[in-house]
Amino acid sequence: MTTDFQTGADHMTAPAAPVRLICIGTHHKTGTLWMRWVFRAMCYKLGLPFGFGKTATADEGRNVIAHWSSDFAPETLSRGDMRGLHLIRDPRDVLISGARYHARVPDAREPQLASPDPALGGKSYLAHMRSLPDLAAQLRFEMAGRHARTMAEMTAWDYNRDTFAEIRYEDLMADQDGALFADILHFLGFDAEAIDIGRACFLDHSLFGSMTHRDRIGETLDIHIDSGAPARWRDELPRAIAEDYAETFGADLVALGYETHPTDWVQETRP
Repeated sequence: MTTDFQTGADHMTAPAAPVRLICIGTHHKTGTLWMRWVFRAMCYKLGLPFGFGKTATADEGRNVIAHWSSDFAPETLSRGDMRGLHLIRDPRDVLISGARYHARVPDAREPQLASPDPALGGKSYLAHMRSLPDLAAQLRFEMAGRHARTMAEMTAWDYNRDTFAEIRYEDLMADQDGALFADILHFLGFDAEAIDIGRACFLDHSLFGSMTHRDRIGETLDIHIDSGAPARWRDELPRAIAEDYAETFGADLVALGYETHPTDWVQETRP
């Protein structure tokens, strides 16, 4: 598996034919809630259906659908009138964000992970996470659990589809004027008026925009937001955890384009 991330107008051309289905694909802790905010607000202003699932929610007109594991149905991916956005994030930051989230999220927010698990002696994933003594133990547990599933999703994705804009979370976090997001909307088949609306929604619902005012987020959404900063792993990933991570997922970091060597990056973490 190799990736070829090419962003910007030069590599994201408008479709030749009308687009009737737009797919927004993310993975756990890769900007899922962020994209939900942005596209839901945009679709509301444009009067477009916005739904969740593997395939279209309506038969007529333009549809926007999102799937938070990027597991779209084959018949969806093969449609000639479909275009999409696929978003990934530095897996090391995904690990840190996921572990912190699962250590504090209420059971009601994650019912699947709150169910008893025989492999954990009947405890749920969340209960076991909360019982661990420190962040290092939580990171190890997350790495073998939910994070491993997320990595499997990201590495199984076909990055050679010309119908998807392959974008890194870190690039969107740096897109503080919305220029890249406007390019993405152009690629997805939106006209100039819709692009202006979507760009405004992106800026208004980003952590570097109005969402920096935490009082706007509220307690429920605040649980999901630990930190949007890129490369947290340099300061927050303990060296011993980084060494284990490199052994397990180092090759995947290279394949996803986040490193050029599976293990050299470990020296950048704190002992």
